[in-house]
Amino acid sequence: MSLFETFQAAVDELRSRIAVSDDEYESLVDAARERAFSVAGLAQQRLVEQVLDTLAKAVERGQGLDEWRRQLGEDLKQAWGKGSAFRLETIFRNAVQTAYNRGRYQQMTHPTIMRMRPYWMYDAVLDKRTTPICRERDRTVKEATDQWWNSNYPPLHHRCRSAVRTLTRRQGEGRGVTDTSEVESSPQSGFGAAPTQGLI
Repeated sequence: MSLFETFQAAVDELRSRIAVSDDEYESLVDAARERAFSVAGLAQQRLVEQVLDTLAKAVERGQGLDEWRRQLGEDLKQAWGKGSAFRLETIFRNAVQTAYNRGRYQQMTHPTIMRMRPYWMYDAVLDKRTTPICRERDRTVKEATDQWWNSNYPPLHHRCRSAVRTLTRRQGEGRGVTDTSEVESSPQSGFGAAPTQGLI
């Protein structure tokens, strides 16, 4: 049994992406990048589309990394060559975590949910692999409408495992809003933006 559950909002997120080359991706404005999907170093449009399709199928079927790797065609494996295991894992984890977090964002920003659970809390996985970026933000509580989330919504870096949890008003006020003025680390380039384009 897979550790990943099928999550339709995450599947829809991946299916809504448009596969583009590296060069095309670099020329896009930030709002357009939210709908684009690119794989660094993969120039052929057909191969980028194949990666995106296999990722969407993996999330749809609740498959993990090893099962996804087996779905990749030989042409993709040849394009990446030897020593690609780390790279493939990064591509998988980035895409799946982004899809899950964006799908969750769609749910959390629904007006009914916003009324019932108006506070959000940053929730990092704390272990030896946790980065300072996520460790510093763990348990941060802010109102869901706080501008802080616009640049601190996970994933915040490659292979980020963090998520955001919703809280009721009572829970949020009980924990208290977190002062983030002393947060020193920044998300890695290309990470951290809330997925606001085209969502509720």
